[in-house]
Amino acid sequence: MINQNKLRELIREYCRTELEVAKNEWADKNIKEFRETLDKIKRTGNYELLKKAISYLHSGRNAIRFHIKDTSELKQLWENFLKEIVETDPEEILKDIDERFEKWEEIKGVGKGLVSEALAFYYPTHFSPWNNTVEWYFQELGWRKPMKYSEVLSRLKELKSIFEEECDHQDINYVIIDHFGWWLQVKVQTKNLSEKLASLLKQLKATHNDEWVLKEKEFRGYLQRIKELAKKGDSITEEEFKELLNTVNKVHELLGVEVLWLWGSAKASGEVARDILSRPDFQELMQVVEEIDDIKEVEMNSEILQLILKVMEAPHTKVSTLSSWIFVFNPKVFFPIHSHIMSGEIIERLELNKFWDVQKYSKKKLKKVTEEYLRFLSALNIAVEEASVDDMSEVVFYFAKKGQSESVTLKQYFASKGYLYPEHLVSQFYTALKTKGFVILSGLTGTGKTKIVQELAELLDPEKKNFLFLPVRPDWRDSKQLLGYYNPLTGEYHKTKLLEFILKAKEDYEKNGRGAMPTSSCLTR
Repeated sequence: MINQNKLRELIREYCRTELEVAKNEWADKNIKEFRETLDKIKRTGNYELLKKAISYLHSGRNAIRFHIKDTSELKQLWENFLKEIVETDPEEILKDIDERFEKWEEIKGVGKGLVSEALAFYYPTHFSPWNNTVEWYFQELGWRKPMKYSEVLSRLKELKSIFEEECDHQDINYVIIDHFGWWLQVKVQTKNLSEKLASLLKQLKATHNDEWVLKEKEFRGYLQRIKELAKKGDSITEEEFKELLNTVNKVHELLGVEVLWLWGSAKASGEVARDILSRPDFQELMQVVEEIDDIKEVEMNSEILQLILKVMEAPHTKVSTLSSWIFVFNPKVFFPIHSHIMSGEIIERLELNKFWDVQKYSKKKLKKVTEEYLRFLSALNIAVEEASVDDMSEVVFYFAKKGQSESVTLKQYFASKGYLYPEHLVSQFYTALKTKGFVILSGLTGTGKTKIVQELAELLDPEKKNFLFLPVRPDWRDSKQLLGYYNPLTGEYHKTKLLEFILKAKEDYEKNGRGAMPTSSCLTR
């Protein structure tokens, strides 16, 4: 719970650091656009403009998306609700606000969020949004949960008075008060998360610091070399590109986890990394990132945020990929965030489930994902200092070790799929594959020979794009059915599925080296 003295301190901080930006870049602009659009509807009767007006309201976007579908419903919304706001003096509305509020809430697609936001954006000095932020306010400041809109207005009027005192009597409206609540909520959540992260890092450091001391120099050397090669952009040579991919693999071998996710997805080839490196916007962002000393520089600079969003709009640059690259270029501030680093236990312990859901995003949620990532970084940077950890390289090492402790054996993986193979059989199968790459399985029908191959192939390649299942006929007498044959009449070589598959794997390996996708084939009788 936040006491009065702490509240006033936080309001002063907000007024120093956030108020001007909030007013100029968000509140004043949206209030002006909302009012002008409603006034234009009043003059013209063009109800289609309501879609634009409502889009300025957080709750309005959901109303348009899920409830208000056609012009007749837009007209009803205007006639029964918004017209009354536009044509009625705010002081008159306040006289019986609870009765009006309850009436408006009954309209299709309209809830307390949309009603209160429309009032606040049209008359920002008289009305306040009533949303989740306000609910949080009441709980955090020790107020009784509001049952009526008039209770919300009464309490926030008190808060507005404090704002005017602490912000040198600047022009403060209720939309700004709402933004302060959002800012304060994020600040409290960041503080709580940083404390959990610091506790986790201290624990991991106590367990794995000796190993970190042994591997630190090698790890930092690999990161430095990857950065040097990546800076070459589209001028990188074939040999240098292969060296980059091999260095990435050395990092994975050193830490035992794929900590760098540099080319989009498991389905993408290492060649995608070359495309990313050649993009001017990517190289521009990396130059900016390299010079950043504090995560606050990103949070307070909208141009950097816009550049990040621009890079992420292109294919193969999700937050997992972009965060890996910016970590390489600046491991002091940035952290690679993806499932290989953030294990299930870490996500649960830090209560990051909601963030992890946001991270599984569509291109429509780029801004939301980026903001969530920056908030996580803010908390992590605070925790790094609290836990006396050098930088994010050390954090990555500790998180990688934490993830390794949760690894499962192949026997356990097969069991999770419903196949209970003896441990010695799984060990022999895996050892044979690592030794020769070609294994013959014999045994009675139905004992799982084919399934053990299929399940391992799916583990390596969930999309099954690099797995070939080929039934072998008993009348085959030579290699023609497997590898094809030369036809002297046509002068052409007749290829088979297996040969095409082998050539595809060969081409992938020649391009990407150890970064090539694993391939598997199963010949069965």
